[in-house]
Amino acid sequence: MDLKAINGENALLGWCRGLMALDDGKFWVGFTRVRKTKFRDNILWVRSIFHDGMPEKPTHMAIYDLASRKCLQEFDLEAHGMNVVFSIFPAVTTPLEIEQLVAPSAEIAQRR
Repeated sequence: MDLKAINGENALLGWCRGLMALDDGKFWVGFTRVRKTKFRDNILWVRSIFHDGMPEKPTHMAIYDLASRKCLQEFDLEAHGMNVVFSIFPAVTTPLEIEQLVAPSAEIAQRR
């Protein structure tokens, strides 16, 4: 699936760094901004991606509906001090008990 075609713009989306499936063909996708390096002229595949004047998207997350081929919403993470996406995990929606927050190694140390 070409997410750039779904976005309908010529901007560089970034490195796809996280994917989380929702329901009904919807997905969260996390992108880290592509940072150009001084070595880009030496890397052939980068030359085929970058074009002079090509807009670059900041590090962001977007929700895509693959059935309707639409980007439903995007969130600029850099505006909130987040510059890299490593992965996407679902949020905990129920309160955690204190026992669930204790690392197993700490629990073992308490038993001794």
